[in-house]
Amino acid sequence: MSGISGIDFGLLKFCLEHTDAPNLQDTVLPDRDPKDYEWLRKALGDLEDDATRMKKLIKIAHGEISPTEGLDAKSDKGTPEEKGENTAQLDTETRRYALEELQYYVEDIDNALNFAKLGGIRVLTECMSPSEHHDIRYWAAWVLGTLVQNNPPTQVQCLKEGALKVTIEALCGEHADVKEKAIFLLSGLLRDSDVAVAAFVDHGGVGVLRPFVDAEAGKKIAAKTIFLLTQLLRTPHREKVQNILVSEHFLAPISKYTESDNTDLREKAFELLLEALRGSSPAKEWAKGAGLPASIRSRGDHLAGLDKDTQADYEHERHLIRELRKII
Repeated sequence: MSGISGIDFGLLKFCLEHTDAPNLQDTVLPDRDPKDYEWLRKALGDLEDDATRMKKLIKIAHGEISPTEGLDAKSDKGTPEEKGENTAQLDTETRRYALEELQYYVEDIDNALNFAKLGGIRVLTECMSPSEHHDIRYWAAWVLGTLVQNNPPTQVQCLKEGALKVTIEALCGEHADVKEKAIFLLSGLLRDSDVAVAAFVDHGGVGVLRPFVDAEAGKKIAAKTIFLLTQLLRTPHREKVQNILVSEHFLAPISKYTESDNTDLREKAFELLLEALRGSSPAKEWAKGAGLPASIRSRGDHLAGLDKDTQADYEHERHLIRELRKII
């Protein structure tokens, strides 16, 4: 056994002793050339734990190192001039691949927490800068949005690192795919955070969402936006949000979705209207002027005329209509 190290031999011996196959338990290990095991030792030695891998990916996404550069101490030392070509801005595709892989890692809550400790959130907020390529902004928003899902510590850290500001900037941009991921991120940043909601409402964030409820925005992003607005109406900032929805003309396009053939979108529109009108005189006045009571009554009568089995499919919508008819 002179060709096998003590550790290698011990590992092989343990595996053989704990196998259920009798013929393997009796196997005598042959003398082998150490080179026969070199590939295995190299493969095991090259394995990276998740934290190490994420650290490298963060640097690639930030344009600090090339994909092939190791994480030895020398990569963290010296001025940009001393680091030479490793500090050059990497091409967009390479950085995008790094962000895409980070998206996979941060779906695990422990990795998400470690990612924050590694300084990844600051890098992602920088990747969402308006000066970045839209592919980079898209993936950075996606990774940040995943980080804050049901994860209060990373949500707080993202807010501290200025994620809300860059998210609003992304919503004002030109690229629809970036805007969609920004809505996803915004929902996570605002969830159960009174501080974040206050900052968003007080700094004109609600108005930024106005284009996303128009038909031109598409049903998918409209549904996400309406859902987000409904959640804002259920916070202590309800009255401010109600007034903004009236003054910035949100309610007219949203009310049109009550006639949509998309059940989810239609129900979301009814839910928002219920929250927007409840306790708001300006919203009720708008509703009466827009003829909303008549259209809601018509929709309710139509559903009431369906057979009982079909009515069961619309029970939630019927409930919303009944509640709306009580307040307007």
